[in-house]
Amino acid sequence: MNLNLKGLSEEQKQRAKRIAGEILVEEINSSLDRSTSPVKGGKYKRKKKDGTDSELFEFGDMRASISFEEQQDDSVTVGIFENAVQVERLKAFNHNNGDTLPQRRFIAAPNQVFKKGIMDRVNNAINEIRDEPDETQSIVDDILGDL
Repeated sequence: MNLNLKGLSEEQKQRAKRIAGEILVEEINSSLDRSTSPVKGGKYKRKKKDGTDSELFEFGDMRASISFEEQQDDSVTVGIFENAVQVERLKAFNHNNGDTLPQRRFIAAPNQVFKKGIMDRVNNAINEIRDEPDETQSIVDDILGDL
């Protein structure tokens, strides 16, 4: 997911990517708690074939495997990565794509975005970083103030 990090220092960009990734993982888990998809237009089938409620993500390691990776550019990737147990990666793939299981989209595909409320939260966090006073300028002001 691309982030608007224009005007940020390298340190601020790294912090913004980390915070954005943490928010996205938190929001994914919050959506899973409600049995909804955090992805705009994402499907999330709540019932099993027998009509009982799905207990997806209440048990097992897949939920704990959801993480993020900061990219070299101004983006983060959210998913279940190579360091996760293979069975968890396969389950996540099947749930997101609906191949062998009912589709429960909980990670945005490359052509998708997370819901507006989630993206607003990410963008607000980045804007807070953007609005912080320039640390270098603060140091210069402190030195000049001591003279």
